[in-house]
Amino acid sequence: MKRAAIFDGITNYLSYLTTNVKTRSSLNLLDFNVHSEMFFRDFLNIIFDYDLININIIRKNARAIDLGDTINKIAIQVTSTNEIAKIKHTHKASSPIISRRCTTGSSF
Repeated sequence: MKRAAIFDGITNYLSYLTTNVKTRSSLNLLDFNVHSEMFFRDFLNIIFDYDLININIIRKNARAIDLGDTINKIAIQVTSTNEIAKIKHTHKASSPIISRRCTTGSSF
């Protein structure tokens, strides 16, 4: 019973977050988008035992990558846009960055 309640709570929160990000983004209010980066950093670190950091704290408006984990070699973009053009643009922009960082061994 406790597992169902926890699952319901997580589902409700993620639904709330999705709805609010979409609504606020349509009004050009992007504060939830910024907070979402931190939320998903913590959420994914807990669930997958990653060591993600918010790249935008290190480099303001970092190109293509929002979260990075140099130990597990993971790069994530947190976005409220699911359009194919945005996905292709992000992939194209991030590929050289990720390749360069993985081969040189440098951090984000």
